[in-house]
Amino acid sequence: MDEKTIQFYAENAQSMAQRYDSVEGGISDFFAEVFGKDPIKVLDVGCGSGRDLKRLQDLGHEVCGVDACKEFLKLAHENHQIEENRLLEASLPDLDVDFTGKFDGVLCSAVLMHLPPDDLPKALDRMLDLLNPMGTLLLSYSTARPGLDEEDRDDRGRYFAPIPESIIPLLMQSKGAMLRMKRKVQDASGREGVEWVVQVFQKLF
Repeated sequence: MDEKTIQFYAENAQSMAQRYDSVEGGISDFFAEVFGKDPIKVLDVGCGSGRDLKRLQDLGHEVCGVDACKEFLKLAHENHQIEENRLLEASLPDLDVDFTGKFDGVLCSAVLMHLPPDDLPKALDRMLDLLNPMGTLLLSYSTARPGLDEEDRDDRGRYFAPIPESIIPLLMQSKGAMLRMKRKVQDASGREGVEWVVQVFQKLF
């Protein structure tokens, strides 16, 4: 993941966590539909403040989280009581984690657009590798973001790569994963011009 982007989140973790935690709905609106009502083991890739880990845990799921920003992991533990042994510092595309066993569900929300396009195939491979057969991958990412400079950075220095919504389904199909759901959604923070897509894939083997 882009080092300048990680640095921004590390330096602004407290204020960003407060912002994330204040948002109602968002990707968590899909948790019950996508992951079901029976308890499963779910990994949140790019768990940020821990908000979604807490919402998944409240639904009865066994959760683990990874983030490139150790400051976020500290806040996830302190503010949302996520056990420290369920939180690891790691980032895509390598996602070097040593949790015991694989997962029935993987969540990756608002992360993929921070990766260079050439890293996308490896990142998707790694998340699929962490899933059990017939496991579910829930993705959300922005497909449009206004105000970027010539290096695809916003006014805070964060890197955002455009991801056409057709690209990831094509990549996933080549990896043996089936698209189960696709939705366009509004920006949960109400930012004008920021467009999101939610996609759900099932690992077939």
